Amino acid sequence: MSDTNIQNKSIYIKSVELENYGPCKNVKYNFRFDENGNPVPLVLIGKNGGGKTIFLAHIINAMLVAKQMIYDNCEVEKGTVYKLRHPGYISTGALYSRSEVEFTEDNAKVIEWQLINEKEMLIKNHGLNLTSVGWAEISGSEANLFKHSFNDVFVRKLIDHSCIQYFPSNRFEEPAWLNSHNLTSHVEYMDLNRLATVSNRSMISVSTLKESQKWFLGVLLDRCALELQMKVTTLPVQTSDADGNLKVLNMSLREMLGYRGQATQIYDEILKLLNQLFNVPSGTMRFGLGHRYLRQLSIIKNEQVWIPSLFQLSSGEILLLDLFLCIIKDFDLSKSTFTQLSDINGIVLIDEIDLHLHIQLQKDILPKLIKLFPKIQFVITTHSPMFLLGMQKEFGTNGFDILDMPSAEPVSVEDFSEFQDLFSIIRETKTYTDTLNATLKESQLPAIFVEGDYDIQYITKTIELFYKEQDLFSRFRLFDGGGFGNLNKIKDIDSIWNLIDSKSADALSVKMLLLYDCDIKRDNSSRGMVTRTVIPTNSVNPISKGIENLLPDVTIQKLEAANPRFIDVTPAMTKRTRGEVENVPEVKEINKDEKKNVCKWLCENGDESDFEGFKVVVDIILEFLSN
Repeated sequence: MSDTNIQNKSIYIKSVELENYGPCKNVKYNFRFDENGNPVPLVLIGKNGGGKTIFLAHIINAMLVAKQMIYDNCEVEKGTVYKLRHPGYISTGALYSRSEVEFTEDNAKVIEWQLINEKEMLIKNHGLNLTSVGWAEISGSEANLFKHSFNDVFVRKLIDHSCIQYFPSNRFEEPAWLNSHNLTSHVEYMDLNRLATVSNRSMISVSTLKESQKWFLGVLLDRCALELQMKVTTLPVQTSDADGNLKVLNMSLREMLGYRGQATQIYDEILKLLNQLFNVPSGTMRFGLGHRYLRQLSIIKNEQVWIPSLFQLSSGEILLLDLFLCIIKDFDLSKSTFTQLSDINGIVLIDEIDLHLHIQLQKDILPKLIKLFPKIQFVITTHSPMFLLGMQKEFGTNGFDILDMPSAEPVSVEDFSEFQDLFSIIRETKTYTDTLNATLKESQLPAIFVEGDYDIQYITKTIELFYKEQDLFSRFRLFDGGGFGNLNKIKDIDSIWNLIDSKSADALSVKMLLLYDCDIKRDNSSRGMVTRTVIPTNSVNPISKGIENLLPDVTIQKLEAANPRFIDVTPAMTKRTRGEVENVPEVKEINKDEKKNVCKWLCENGDESDFEGFKVVVDIILEFLSN
């Protein structure tokens, strides 16, 4: 089959299952894809020893098995595996471990079993009788199984036409100050092997900046030597000979038009990456190349040498630059071509992506770099709440997945345990307390904290519709609990409540109302000048959670008619549990990614009938102000 036919559609990981493998007792994840078919990034979180690296190891092991089928120089010897199988990795108290990595094409998968004893002994002593794929293929005298269902076409498409990279946690680049050789070493050209059974690519990237520079030097050579575009213009020029006779000669003028070609496209895309890495406008930075006696890659900023050698970058900057250069390099060395970063497809595994990175790089830069590669299936582990906050800002809440290992439960950024630890620390700081006190003293008006900006918009619209004559906005100030202190949502209101003990509550100069949505389980309570109140639930309305519980059914129908994406519907069903039949009614919810758009639409198009239910919130505020 031709290379053109092979590379029509990208191959990705479809699912990963881990059963009784160390801390991973029952892990099952089906990878998600967006409406364009592009893979959604997956971020694995959890404490050390939670199985994050185990998850990655099974994926890279499966891809190395595929590479072994067509190349002699695979990272691990043919017939061996990258990840060891041993009874010692079986979860404590379990009789076996099992894993399955499945890809999106040809039902291709890798299956692995490890038993604590021979199969026939487990059946005899424990009555073990399993139905999972592969169990029947283990003979009675064996205690393990390793098999795959790869075919040659699948393997060549996966390995030869995709970027496949694994960045383990032990990756490291020596900076210039640690190794003076990095200051003086010359960049050399890449020595490519042309044997069909020998690969010029490595899946596992540990310390690769020197190799990336060699490859990039080749790109620069191709660009300058092969892709320089010239225009030759012939002009007649009148001159005279030695005897004074006039004659006309044709003179050729050569005009440089720039560069055009594959190497030029690669170079331009790398410059996008470079300028994004340092968060500067496009065109600010480019690469420079030292003279032929000291051939080094440098970084030019505003046409002045800024970094004489890439090894003089910080550890975090080197690792980030090299990581994404490796992705581009690996795809360029494959049998696929690309014109922009968004064309690059493949599977990239990164263990501890926040390694050596400053908070700004984690939160503001790294997510933007990942977004440059929409067709790459990123599987990432992290301990950084800042990185997750950056991903949420860049991709939105539904644009990437977070799995808490080893349970593999999907969680939100705010549920990340490290985020909670950080939040607790921030909440206890003097800065947080001083910010709260300064905010309250600034206005001397009673302060009302709600869960988020949408609550503020709904309340404001309700007051405009029903309470115009009362001039309520001059009597109190509304605060977004989700934005106060740059923390998040309900936990911010809780932090204010927990921050104020009875003694400090009495000392406050202004009254405070902490107003919770109906689905939050909190008791109505008071501490001196501080009141905590939960908005009562309207059981008649179709939406059960959040401030949107106050919207009547007629409004929900309006929203569905305006945009079907606004409302998610789970139809009524009959459910049987342990023999008991239960009729489950229809459930309607505001799509979590459409809450902002729903709020905007209602505030622009809604009338009094739509906001009637919010009067209960204003009544709570009025009662609070009157006491």
